[in-house]
Amino acid sequence: MKNISETSLKALEFLHTYQFLTVEQFLRLGLATYKESIRRILKRLRTEKQPCVEKTDYGFVPGYGRLSSIFYLTRWGAEILADYNRSDVSGIRYQKSRRLFQNDYFHRLYTVDYHITLREWVEKENALVDFFDTYFDKTYVGRAGNPARKLHARTRVTLPKGFIVPDIIHGLTLANGNQRMTTVEIHNGRDTKRFLSQMERHAQALEHGAINEKYKRFIPYSVLWIFEHESTMQAAAKRLRQREDWQGFQGHITFNTLKNIREGSGKEKDPFIEK
Repeated sequence: MKNISETSLKALEFLHTYQFLTVEQFLRLGLATYKESIRRILKRLRTEKQPCVEKTDYGFVPGYGRLSSIFYLTRWGAEILADYNRSDVSGIRYQKSRRLFQNDYFHRLYTVDYHITLREWVEKENALVDFFDTYFDKTYVGRAGNPARKLHARTRVTLPKGFIVPDIIHGLTLANGNQRMTTVEIHNGRDTKRFLSQMERHAQALEHGAINEKYKRFIPYSVLWIFEHESTMQAAAKRLRQREDWQGFQGHITFNTLKNIREGSGKEKDPFIEK
């Protein structure tokens, strides 16, 4: 077993759990007190003969400046983590390709921000994360060797008319033993038309219990919408209230802002109630 420091091992554990992390997110997770310390830890893990960690740089984007580099676990890092955990490497999530996402940089990082906040809450409440699936987790559908076998998002759910791919679907067991399931959509930008299109599919999923059937959790669940902009959230809530056919979903739909999620503060808002 390779000798590795406790802090370096913690970095590998974080990458296994969250898959993609920036230095800023490592800081939030408490890997070290300062960004420079985190960069040194990651540099050691990246510059070994068999690097445990790799990174992808994304350069500049007008209006945002230089984007933070994304760090991820390699096969070698996964093997080391499996050795320390005395588990099989197949149970460790690592990236099999160095060509990472280009088109959904912000969306994916916002997904990780939510995941971090959720696990902070779970630890505080003595709850358990039973599963946490995202749109960028993939799984094969169909038998091995079948030419029709396809790679689908793990959150893809078949509907009576088409399908839906939520950003996140997760299940928890609370300290009192009760189970909870939540579907999460992260809304970038200011386009409320996209919200309405997604809501159409969620309404269908709620009506037919499609997500319950997929996960075999036959309990009421909520759809949490996380908005990048407060104004877009208010506009989406107004559009939601205007649809009489969606009033039956009151109690299942909640809103929040990305700012609140990142800060781990702020209660979810009921979009059916005028603010």
